[in-house]
Amino acid sequence: MIYSHPLDALPNWSIFLITVIILYLGSEAGFRLGKIIQNHWPDKSEASVGAMVSASLVLLGFLLAFVTNIALSNFNERRQLVIMEANAIGTAYLRAGYLSELIGRESRLLLGEYVNLRLDALDPTRTEAAINRSEQIQNELWIRAEEVARESPGPTVALYVSSINEIIDLHTQRLSAEMGFRIPPTFLFG
Repeated sequence: MIYSHPLDALPNWSIFLITVIILYLGSEAGFRLGKIIQNHWPDKSEASVGAMVSASLVLLGFLLAFVTNIALSNFNERRQLVIMEANAIGTAYLRAGYLSELIGRESRLLLGEYVNLRLDALDPTRTEAAINRSEQIQNELWIRAEEVARESPGPTVALYVSSINEIIDLHTQRLSAEMGFRIPPTFLFG
């Protein structure tokens, strides 16, 4: 399985449960520490509580703003890459019609399988297999594009080769965006 962050291996419910437990333990520790301070210094405990609470809330607000901004930016970039890849696949599918009947039909079948594999990659249990097979399909499409370009070079074949190249480039960009662009751990745990 392909993971770029240790939390990716955990299901969402376990992350939620861990977060609730950590917050509960933190609040319980704070409550008990407050009781100890109040018992030892009863006159000093009340004055500093309001300032600490407001400072903590301001810090939490800034942290939430930064994390939300980063997450929204990453989401928008991923969405844009999905749209660009879908357009590139559609363009290559249409341009395969300019090729000879045999290679054009094979290319269109491979592109159809490629689309199904890109959808299968959304399932975490099939992500690695889908990515590996989609890269094999890219290699097969590129080999066919090389054959066509050698046999009959021309502007229409160049357009087809360009669209296959764009699919390969966007695949790499999507993998980088989905597996690598995360909220920095210093924001999450800092």
